Amino acid sequence: MMSVMPSNNMPGILSRLGKMTAIRNAELLEQSLLKTLSPLLGVVDCILCRFESETVMRVIDHHRSKTITGDIEQYEDRISESINLGLPEPVEAIVRSVRLLGSVSVQRLGEGFLMAYPLHVGPELVGCFVFERPRTPSDVEDGIIRGVLEVFSNYYQLLDASRRDRLTGLLNRQALEDNFDKIAMLPVQRAGDDGADGKRDAPKSCWVGVIDIDHFKKINDAHGHVIGDEVLLLVSRLMVSALRGGDQIFRYGGEEFVSLMATADVDGARHAMERLRETVERHVFPRVGQVTISAGFARVDPFALPGVVIANADRALYHAKEQGRNRTFCYEELVEQGVFQQIESGGLELF
Repeated sequence: MMSVMPSNNMPGILSRLGKMTAIRNAELLEQSLLKTLSPLLGVVDCILCRFESETVMRVIDHHRSKTITGDIEQYEDRISESINLGLPEPVEAIVRSVRLLGSVSVQRLGEGFLMAYPLHVGPELVGCFVFERPRTPSDVEDGIIRGVLEVFSNYYQLLDASRRDRLTGLLNRQALEDNFDKIAMLPVQRAGDDGADGKRDAPKSCWVGVIDIDHFKKINDAHGHVIGDEVLLLVSRLMVSALRGGDQIFRYGGEEFVSLMATADVDGARHAMERLRETVERHVFPRVGQVTISAGFARVDPFALPGVVIANADRALYHAKEQGRNRTFCYEELVEQGVFQQIESGGLELF
């Protein structure tokens, strides 16, 4: 899997950490971690595995190549990313070991060693850093690896907090808008759990749902904003509990939420949205009683602007409101039925 490049005795490690903590984007921060540790350890290839859920693993693969022109050495970093795509069996095995034990794992591999260091954000195990070398790290190298991972984790936690809604803990609108294309396309690679045999159903499409709490203003007016906030928190937790592995939900603003789902067809998307709606409908809310949600969803067209996709789902949501609330509609089906006309992509701004 990985070959070795001579170590530079860790030059500029503090400078590299300084550059890493100047980054304000979580995905770029992950890449910077690999670019920092790769030359430090003298390895050409290394990977960062991120455990998105029990069934979803995101893999960031880093390759560092060297070219020599005359007396000048130049290095080029290449980064690729995938979701739930197969890794070589030795790597799969060591990642499983880290997930089970939550500690550093070292395995003999040919003439060298395959090593994986756990990555924690707070108390939670969120991933691992994997690399191969002819020898295991020295005590000094081990301490530096752990230190760099700790700096990364602490800083990532700060960045992640800025991307989350303070009340519900969900990813916020800014997180969705900043990364819509990436977030929406990656689930297509994910192994959903809607197959009875647990196998990946392909191909998958990504669908966007827009969800609104019915009569939320009346809840606030009748019970006050403290109870209103409690309803928002409970609704968000109920929907998260009803999500399938790999699906995501965001607080979009006020009483509105956005979900991203990977499923094979419109029926799978409808089933996922109905599961959210029915989960909220069945719950008895303290002091309020029954609370319901309405939702609209639309297929993500890779050639359409994100704002168009959101607007399509939003139109289906408002049709659900007009039809009596506590129901779900698909935008594409409403177009087929003649309820709506198709929105042209050029007619809307991005968000």
